Amino acid sequence: MDLKNADPLVLEKIGTEYGNDFLLKDASLLWAKQGDILKAIDTLLKAGNDKQFTDLMALYSYDTGNFKHAVALMDSLLKYNPERIDISVLKADSLYQSRQYKDALILYKKIIKGNPAFSWTPYYNTALIYNRYGKYKAAIKMLNRCLKIFPDEKYPGLLLLQNYILLNNIPAAREVLANLIKKYPGDNSLNLMELKLNSENYPPVRYEAEIRKLFNSNPSDNDITVYLIEYLLEMNDPEGARKVLMINLRANRGIAESWWYGYSGIINAELGKLDDARTDLLKSIALSKKWDTYYNLAVVEEHEGLYREALVSLKNAENMLKSKSPDKNKNIRISRIRYLTGKLYYMLGDISSSRRELNYSVQLDRNNLSSILLLKKLEDEKK
Repeated sequence: MDLKNADPLVLEKIGTEYGNDFLLKDASLLWAKQGDILKAIDTLLKAGNDKQFTDLMALYSYDTGNFKHAVALMDSLLKYNPERIDISVLKADSLYQSRQYKDALILYKKIIKGNPAFSWTPYYNTALIYNRYGKYKAAIKMLNRCLKIFPDEKYPGLLLLQNYILLNNIPAAREVLANLIKKYPGDNSLNLMELKLNSENYPPVRYEAEIRKLFNSNPSDNDITVYLIEYLLEMNDPEGARKVLMINLRANRGIAESWWYGYSGIINAELGKLDDARTDLLKSIALSKKWDTYYNLAVVEEHEGLYREALVSLKNAENMLKSKSPDKNKNIRISRIRYLTGKLYYMLGDISSSRRELNYSVQLDRNNLSSILLLKKLEDEKK
């Protein structure tokens, strides 16, 4: 029988009827190949609890996002065969995906120490975990180790580039970028990064022309679109930003994602179209909840006089920030949220709550001038 072209339903029926576990396994693999992972799991379960299928069930559990079950299955596999490096990596990946970063980090380090040339992914994911905790130098060290063994891998190089930029080590970033461009000359993200790193070498008119040139060649590229929009908004050209956004929408066949509605909301707010801005931001949130979209929504609601609604949006923004992984700018961002919260309470006449929020804002960021000035105003009015 040609299993490559077999009907999984037929194989499953025969396997079930004759109690042939291997036919059930083949049927399960065919269901998975067709993209029906749940059906693949259901079929494999009919094969009983044969340990030789545990690794396949673990893969299915991982693919369906059931990481806790995947880890349990992989633990049982490693108990009998602790040398299975592929299973150890998949377990570490499952721990990472389920946000058990400390446990994932311990296992990734163990894999790297025992099998340094097995795969680049343990190095890469270890660096991602270091980044989550703000340990950028440790991440850079790990990525450089990775690239010495796997010099042709793109993603470790991109993350290394990002980290050098975060630490403002521009010479090192340029060196990494130059190597990446040599290997991937047609990569849009690298060409955009080259523009960003060398922005000071261009006069403003030439710089905008270079960004537009890159955008015109790749109007469906979202990263390039976002960069051009932000540049135009910085140049106080919301109408130009709107045109760029619409070109991107047409290039993507009219499919608008969360980020698209988010920027549409910002542009409409800049144009004074507050109702349209609020509608777009709500659409963005419906597709993907992000703290800055909630914050932008609160700003729009404040300008519309919807103070109570804005307070709810700010609370959502702060909750999302607190649920994020460690972020060195988190306190500054929460300080901005608390300033606007204090301002809204002031507008509502709740001076006590306003003072409380503003004081907390300053505790988080002593350079928050807006909070300091509003607190001074409250004290002056109290006299």
